[in-house]
Amino acid sequence: NASGAAKEPCKAAPEAELRVVYDTGSADLWVASDLCTQGPCAMGSRHRYNHTRSSTFNQSAFGERFETLYASGQLAGVLGTDDVWVGPFHVQAQEIGLISESHGDAFGFLPLEGIVGLAFESLAVKTRPILDSLMSKASLPRTEFAFFLHRQPSLGGAVLWGEGSEDMGLHEGKMKWFPVVEERFWSLSLVGFRLGKTSRRKLLGQLGPDRRRRSDGGLSVDEALKRLHGRGEEDEDDIPKNARLVVDSGTTFFTAPPRLYNTILKEIPVMDCNKVLPLPDMVFTVRTDLHNESAVEELVVPPEVYMVRTWDDSHCSPGVMMMAGEEGKPPMMILGEVF
Repeated sequence: NASGAAKEPCKAAPEAELRVVYDTGSADLWVASDLCTQGPCAMGSRHRYNHTRSSTFNQSAFGERFETLYASGQLAGVLGTDDVWVGPFHVQAQEIGLISESHGDAFGFLPLEGIVGLAFESLAVKTRPILDSLMSKASLPRTEFAFFLHRQPSLGGAVLWGEGSEDMGLHEGKMKWFPVVEERFWSLSLVGFRLGKTSRRKLLGQLGPDRRRRSDGGLSVDEALKRLHGRGEEDEDDIPKNARLVVDSGTTFFTAPPRLYNTILKEIPVMDCNKVLPLPDMVFTVRTDLHNESAVEELVVPPEVYMVRTWDDSHCSPGVMMMAGEEGKPPMMILGEVF
């Protein structure tokens, strides 16, 4: 049983109860296993799924290896199938990856014993997403899930499956819905980004490479002529028409491509945590209707949320990390879990 709960008919030891990350930025299901011999998954304090003690484990796929790379580290192991419980929902013969090696600071620093990918199947490396399995078996009363996040670890958090999450009193204000641009990541159409009161489109042009400059850093001829005739630094042609804002529960920080990242750091320095309130808001503008360009909503993130304490707890810095976009894919920013 790789579910985090020992339930019949799977004869599993209590060690099969695993602490996992529910990750909307990936699509596979990986669990720390008895096969682990290298890395944090081999630490004595970690729980591991023991495939030899499960009567429902299927070895037909056993032996096929997988390797996958995350921004925070690397996992490797072998594939198999077993029954999995997610809360009250049961999936039989779910494909899982049994982790035999884990590498990376995040896997050592955090007590992670598995990753449950909740993105779309096109992003899967080896296994079928468990969300697809739940939907195909009509296990969920409604095909949706929600996260309850807050800044008080002692109270715990939750993943809410199926309908009704908006009626549980776990949020303030009206629930807002946004269309997903493509069935890959949970990505929204990003049409603006600003710091404070600046134009929402001014910084959006920095999602891509700087086409205004030559490789030696000087201005291109076209850019020099534009400035000679009084045109601004950002050309409308630099504004991406298909930028994405990816909602990723498995990423701790926000991300920005190199040019925009450097601009953010210039505007928002490392400082005393008691002095962050005067800093500008980060404002993401996303579409609420993909067929209506004027239908947009601003997601406002105040400084007391995006400023995070440094490792030595002495100062606060913006919770943003630099990440270049995928080659040949639309430019994107990631809306991570900075709470």
